[in-house]
Amino acid sequence: MVNKSARKLMFNFLISVVFAVLASLVLLLIPLNSGGKQNILLILTGAFFWLFFIISQASFWQVNNVRKTILKCSKKRNIKKPDDSLGIISFCKNKPACIADGILIISVIILVIVLCFNMKNPWLIITDVSFLFLSFNLHCMLNGRNFQYIRCLEKSIESKER
Repeated sequence: MVNKSARKLMFNFLISVVFAVLASLVLLLIPLNSGGKQNILLILTGAFFWLFFIISQASFWQVNNVRKTILKCSKKRNIKKPDDSLGIISFCKNKPACIADGILIISVIILVIVLCFNMKNPWLIITDVSFLFLSFNLHCMLNGRNFQYIRCLEKSIESKER
């Protein structure tokens, strides 16, 4: 059961990341659609953004539920339990999280500079907001309990296969 649940956990985590990336990419379409006559494209852009974001979050909640179920059902519990800190308040817990955290910090700095100097380039602003949105989502996902648990699970599976 743990092996099947582990695959479901990893698959849902991947789906969550993919749809978070898609939601941030949809944000890049906003400057293309803001011509005034293309209201339907702007509405579709917003609809796809929210659809992708909701799918990402729903998939992530599913990851959390599967992780909790594995922990409850596992009688051996030979998998190291991750610490209980939330991803939103943790930084650089692993290499992928450090990359996401670095992009998050750079995006915030760029956004502050853009706002302080009143730059009106829509491509610069929306690209930065897109990176900020994606890096914040990845920051929360990659520093959180679920990703730590997946990494511990992968190490446990690898050690059993040897």
